[in-house]
Amino acid sequence: MSKHPERPLDPNDLADFFLARVDHRAGDSMSHLKLQKLLYYAQAWALVLLGQSLFDEDFQAWAHGPVLRSVYDRFKGSGYQPLPAPSKRNLRRFEPEVESLLEDISRSYGLHTAKALEEQTHCEEPWLAARGNRAPGAQCRTVISRESMKKFFGEMYLDHGGPVIAPAQQGFRIGNPPFLGPDSRPLAPPEDAHGFPLEDHDEFHRVLTRGLRSYGRKRAERRASQSQ
Repeated sequence: MSKHPERPLDPNDLADFFLARVDHRAGDSMSHLKLQKLLYYAQAWALVLLGQSLFDEDFQAWAHGPVLRSVYDRFKGSGYQPLPAPSKRNLRRFEPEVESLLEDISRSYGLHTAKALEEQTHCEEPWLAARGNRAPGAQCRTVISRESMKKFFGEMYLDHGGPVIAPAQQGFRIGNPPFLGPDSRPLAPPEDAHGFPLEDHDEFHRVLTRGLRSYGRKRAERRASQSQ
């Protein structure tokens, strides 16, 4: 195994990776909007954790969040409809470091809705800086620089040990609305695979923090063993 993942990758291969993990038999689905956000966070955390970008194409600061034009062109006719699963024979195999990171992104950010992830990108400096003073909903094709992404997410990682969920508006929560029982009293919210309530965005970034720390330690250990 090489010390660094292959570069550059095709963003559409990464898109297929995320789409292939949708459990359609369980009724799950993924929209084009959500897919773009997963690709954005994968690129952002690769810049921080791998020290390199996954692909050469830059995101643009569109009204609904960061967008890769090549992926948009592929799925632009889908609207908000669920995207189809890719053919298994066309799926690319990635090097372990890349696949591990993509799995982390899928298991963490992938738990949340497209709209929640859109709102999250709207709280973060790379998208905000590229948008400038444009009105909400205004057309924008300005590139979100990879330098701004690495700086923002790198500082976040150093300051907090992982991602921080910043409310986009008063009362905004990443996750699901309260669950009510037959007597209209709130039930304990369901838990995700990590065992924390889906409605609790503080727990969301704490769990993701632990995952990223674990990933960073394993990566450091692999590099140390390779250098011996």
